[in-house]
Amino acid sequence: MRALALFSAFVGAALVSAAPRQHAQTELDFDFGWAVGECLVAKCQIFRGSIAEAPLPGGATIRVRVDESIYGSQADGQTVSVPYRNSAPTNKDGVHDVADVWRNFVPSQNAPIAVVRLTERFLDIPAYNPVIVTADERKITMIRALANDAERLEDHPDAIVHLVASVSDSDPALAGYLDAYLLFRTELKQPDLTTELRIRMLGSPSLPQSRKCLSARRMAGIYGRLSSTERSAVVQALTEFMQRYLTLKNETDAPLALAAYAGLVTTWAKEPSKNGSPDPSELNALAAAYINGVRAGTFGRTQLLETELRIDPSLLRAARQKSTVGKQE
Repeated sequence: MRALALFSAFVGAALVSAAPRQHAQTELDFDFGWAVGECLVAKCQIFRGSIAEAPLPGGATIRVRVDESIYGSQADGQTVSVPYRNSAPTNKDGVHDVADVWRNFVPSQNAPIAVVRLTERFLDIPAYNPVIVTADERKITMIRALANDAERLEDHPDAIVHLVASVSDSDPALAGYLDAYLLFRTELKQPDLTTELRIRMLGSPSLPQSRKCLSARRMAGIYGRLSSTERSAVVQALTEFMQRYLTLKNETDAPLALAAYAGLVTTWAKEPSKNGSPDPSELNALAAAYINGVRAGTFGRTQLLETELRIDPSLLRAARQKSTVGKQE
């Protein structure tokens, strides 16, 4: 059994200096890029224009006059119908609920609008459902940039390597799109390349702290399909991410270290001979970082980590009111 007395003392010290929560805008932009990306990796149409007429009470569609086609099939000068709902539905349509997509947009006659929508069913999203509706120029600029990236990848799929390398500290929307692209476009046929690129993205500030654990576990989830060389690269990279925090004790590195440890635990389950579990003092440090992060709202609760690190749930109760990061699978 691990030294609970040492652990309690370590936690007490760690909680005094809670790491600040990553700016919410990073997460919002990443999620925005991911939503646009879900459309761009499927059959997608993007256009902007104006609302032809205000929706009728209980109406199921909104008619939009298209002034400019941005991506996909051209509709300039046409008036198209876009699924609409202005109240919470009784039955969910799928990944993107229509009412949820429209919740921050109040439609009125002649109001400007940009629409990102699928033209074929994808996952649980019905054909022609919108995934984004907005009149915000900043968001429209991001949509244009992502559509340009998608066209580049259609012509030159190998450009994914350069796009991942170009993700800057201030481009979480691109990181979101690329994360969706890796999941839906490259993972099945190119697991080694997908893993190599995820390793690069894992250390980027444009990947929100709350998404790092899921990204590391996705990487480890396809471990059995990787070449022996790439398997070694995964273990080495995740170990380095974890050890950097354990050595330098920089709180900003803690979410990445925890994500790396979660990924390592998953790989060790698949290949026990690679197990290089940290010593008890390092496990205590990771446990303290986890509690610290959950309480500060910089890291979502993760059952795998709570089990592996033997976290006492009572130490996390104070986080329930503070944390705004969703529970991670």
